[in-house]
Amino acid sequence: MKKIPLRQYAVQNRMSLFEVVRKIQRGELASESVEEDGKTVQYVLVPDETERSDSARSDSDDAEISAPVPGSSDALLWEIRMLRREIERLHATIVRCCGERITQAPERVES
Repeated sequence: MKKIPLRQYAVQNRMSLFEVVRKIQRGELASESVEEDGKTVQYVLVPDETERSDSARSDSDDAEISAPVPGSSDALLWEIRMLRREIERLHATIVRCCGERITQAPERVES
């Protein structure tokens, strides 16, 4: 297992620190607290590349049954948020350019 500091893990996975801490509390991520220089530092435990490839080979037969990777749903939620922001930005641009209000506002899909 490879130890990565919380901030670095959050940056690598495009998540906020709050989301990383919440995943640790829910048990979705393994973590370890280490005392360094009198301070408690929390690390996220990430499997090494060799462990990932071994588990991928053993789970290849059960690919249809296994649960999705935890990071994939977060990636999709992040993409949905970005697309919503883009829609709102485009809507505001159209209103500014055309000088008229659009009768139908963009629909918000709850996730």
